[in-house]
Amino acid sequence: MTQPSSRDHNLLAEVGDLSDEPAVPPGAEPDQWIGGQRDVYAQIGYVAVSTDLLSCPAVTLVAEQRADGSLGVIDVMLDVAMGRSDAGLSTTQARELGGLLHQAADLADQWTGTSTGQAPVELLANAFSALRTAYSLLRVLPGNADSYVRAALDSISDAAEVLR
Repeated sequence: MTQPSSRDHNLLAEVGDLSDEPAVPPGAEPDQWIGGQRDVYAQIGYVAVSTDLLSCPAVTLVAEQRADGSLGVIDVMLDVAMGRSDAGLSTTQARELGGLLHQAADLADQWTGTSTGQAPVELLANAFSALRTAYSLLRVLPGNADSYVRAALDSISDAAEVLR
């Protein structure tokens, strides 16, 4: 059996005991440690504007994590169609991208322990507004999708009343 070289000992000392690694934030995946820090990231999603995934706008949340577990800079990264800023989006795709960016911001707030500062009633009002828009679009279509959205609207109204 060969003995570890001094280079191996130095590398082990720099990396440290991996069992002492700090936990990654919820929903995050860790990258490699470099110089006492690593990136942690959460892939939020992408908007399918092409059959080529690499040509689709993607949203990723990235943070630098220090060896003590604290987070430094947190960025919401928008990778726009292989660097093209002229990638056209339909209104539906633009709303989808907006939703992904909102999810990333919410997750960043969770990682930092902050919140949007909205009271539960405000959050319900925002959800009600979004569902009301969906209901107005669905009620003219065949089928009963609008009935399900209407039931959700009623449930949100009931929940808001309980909180008041």
